[in-house]
Amino acid sequence: MIYNEILLSGEVNNIIINNRYITLGLTCKKYSLNENSNIVYASLRVYKDLYENNKDLFLLGKNVYLKGYLNSYSDKNKTIHNYVTVTKIENYDFISADGPVIGVDYDGVETWNGKRCESVPLTEEELAELEELLKPFKDGDSSE
Repeated sequence: MIYNEILLSGEVNNIIINNRYITLGLTCKKYSLNENSNIVYASLRVYKDLYENNKDLFLLGKNVYLKGYLNSYSDKNKTIHNYVTVTKIENYDFISADGPVIGVDYDGVETWNGKRCESVPLTEEELAELEELLKPFKDGDSSE
């Protein structure tokens, strides 16, 4: 099955906040076998929740790597308008970011510099050790 899924990378050059989504302008290098590559401007739509969870990545002048799908509509003059709806942030260059990048993954798990921060339940041994360490504080022992 063939989908209209695409990967894009480029520099954010414009951010417009709308009601349901954020419109981003992206400056990309044009693919060409010629050494004298030109640039291409792409229009992207990012849903507000994805934008809000990762807005520290969408800054003017920042490079972003995005996954999405091609979308279009026809206006009343029968002119076709194309844009990309962003669904995921791909391969972000966290090393060149200014400070830590904190976000939320697609399923609500928080991320730190692109790595998921999932909670891991304690084992029985770890729980017993923690209870033993906290026992003086629970008993009200103030023998300092």
